[in-house]
Amino acid sequence: MNLKYYNTETTSHLVDEFYSVEYSEKVTPLKTTIIPMAFSSIAFFYSGNQYTIQNKNKKELNGLTIFGQFIKSFPLFIDNLGFCCGISFNLQHSLN
Repeated sequence: MNLKYYNTETTSHLVDEFYSVEYSEKVTPLKTTIIPMAFSSIAFFYSGNQYTIQNKNKKELNGLTIFGQFIKSFPLFIDNLGFCCGISFNLQHSLN
């Protein structure tokens, strides 16, 4: 797995993180838990092999996906190699 964070010093004060994550054959299949971070974010999933299960409902994560703030952790499943990139927003600055 290769996780990269990119410099956000020259971006809008609303951007907290730019990131990309690449999953290789060495780490897949993978099941991990995403913990609540109190950020809203937008991500683009380049492969259809990533999904979550909430309340027994499977939700495919493919293409452009918008996440609101969430207060519970959730499982993330990655079946085989793939790539995702995204932006986490810093909404605390926008409220000040």
